[in-house]
Amino acid sequence: MNQIDFPTSQIPMINEIGYIEDRNGVFKHPNRILHEMNVFLYVRKGTLYVEEFGTNYALTEGTFLFLASGLSHSGTKYYQPNTEWYHIHFYNNPRNEIDSKKFYNPFQSQTVIQKEVYEKKVSLPKYGRIDHPLTIEKQCEKLLNFYHSEHPLRPILVGNFTQQLFLDLYLEDVNQNKKIKTRSTVSKIINFIQMNDNSRLTSIDIENEIGMNYSYLSTVFKKHTGKTIREYQQEVLVEKAIHLLKNKYLNISEVSEQLGFSNPYYFSRVFKKVMGVSPKHYLNQTYRNLK
Repeated sequence: MNQIDFPTSQIPMINEIGYIEDRNGVFKHPNRILHEMNVFLYVRKGTLYVEEFGTNYALTEGTFLFLASGLSHSGTKYYQPNTEWYHIHFYNNPRNEIDSKKFYNPFQSQTVIQKEVYEKKVSLPKYGRIDHPLTIEKQCEKLLNFYHSEHPLRPILVGNFTQQLFLDLYLEDVNQNKKIKTRSTVSKIINFIQMNDNSRLTSIDIENEIGMNYSYLSTVFKKHTGKTIREYQQEVLVEKAIHLLKNKYLNISEVSEQLGFSNPYYFSRVFKKVMGVSPKHYLNQTYRNLK
């Protein structure tokens, strides 16, 4: 499908942003291969006809398409009269740099964000229709205005705004995929664990709540989140532990007991596994609201 994988820790490096109107239907997409550049297209009005490496796309009002670098792109026929569209050309990232990164997991539970969360990549949706076109059109117009401005931070701000646009499209795609049965099952597990963040749920508890075999649930959960159900439970419990340690006058043993751990030593081990530091070390680094 030739989707573009994008690193979450970097802003897009923009080459060109433009807005074009074809009043008479005299334009075609150029026949070319851009070896260093990806292209984003969004159609505000009319229809664009584009072919990428043998796959044809008819982009109508409110649709977008990402064209990947290094592939042949061409116009299959002239655009519909009165077609209007935005385009963004942005440099690609080295293939080996992207391939070495793991995919970002949108199912995050921790308030405290670990460094490795940023060292990921997302797969941008290839093609899609926007449910709220006015929102993306305002974003594109803002991008275009900054691109043509004389702002001293112009390249950086244009990259930041483009990243926001691309991540909004990514998130909308993720939310649409949640309608798929397996995504719905994962969401049910997450909601059940989060609503029971004061206790250590057993596999039987989860089976009974979801109505499916725990082994199957574990496989589905791991596939869509990149972590096991147990790992996610531990993250949620540690998140609750942080809240209790920071906002309640409780010591580590009391928090351990309240969250259903067998002993404070096991709790400390789980806490360190999730946070990278022991609960005692964490408390020494943060403020406590004990009023």
